[in-house]
Amino acid sequence: MMRDVFYPINHGFLRDHNFTCITHYWANWDLCNIASIMAIAILCEDADKFDEAVTYFRSGAGNGSVEHAIPHLVWAMLHNHYNRIKHLDDKYISAMSDVLGIEGGGGNYGSTSGGYDQLGFGQLMCAR
Repeated sequence: MMRDVFYPINHGFLRDHNFTCITHYWANWDLCNIASIMAIAILCEDADKFDEAVTYFRSGAGNGSVEHAIPHLVWAMLHNHYNRIKHLDDKYISAMSDVLGIEGGGGNYGSTSGGYDQLGFGQLMCAR
């Protein structure tokens, strides 16, 4: 059922975005479909589907790919990873995180904004 019913819907959305402009949907639409494909891949032990999800996240055409995601929502996560976990100098990432401060989320950037694409837990979850 997962492979035959849900996967084709997720794959189709990422492929053609319901035949709309590729930037018509906010990132959360792509991210939900990416997560669904990844979950199906894990459940069905399907490495090709898992790779499809990762590839789309890395280089997909829609707003859910990391190349097109809203960049100010990720500075705290980047800072935590490179500075706190890897112990690398991340002065530029740290500076951006400090400038932007605690990110919003859940409509903080307007009622039709990308604020809903990530719920604003970056500082809360990543700061130590």
